Amino acid sequence: MFPTHMVVFFGAAPFMLANPFWIDVLRHLMPDVYVEISRRVVYAEAPKLIHWAENNPVMAAYGTAHEFEYSGKVSTLEWDVFLDPNLVRRLEIVLTERDKFLRSRATIERSRQRSSSEDEPPSAPSTPSSPLNAADTTFSQSAITTENELTILR
Repeated sequence: MFPTHMVVFFGAAPFMLANPFWIDVLRHLMPDVYVEISRRVVYAEAPKLIHWAENNPVMAAYGTAHEFEYSGKVSTLEWDVFLDPNLVRRLEIVLTERDKFLRSRATIERSRQRSSSEDEPPSAPSTPSSPLNAADTTFSQSAITTENELTILR
């Protein structure tokens, strides 16, 4: 398991707080945190400042940027994400249904190609007179195919 960068770089908090560029980043992205730490930085000891930075995404960005600056590499990043389980289940259902639809569409297309290749003699490909007609033909065929597939799926 890789270390969480939101925790690993928190020891560099005093250095970030002395850097005007990163203070500006903090002020723009997290104004409420900026106000809180601005009050603390005047009187707090380094360990208390470090504790503040433990799960701060700007602190993680600062550490990652400096790691890249010194090593030339960006290490693996791990970010915790908390999602509503109901939304995750809904997404899984939608993705499963999409996969079923795409599989059935591919099956229908293969069946259609097999039946048309067995029933009809090969014909010369049609050449549309203009690109506009080609687009119209493609769209019309696509719309008809979609309607037929929807009818079959019902």
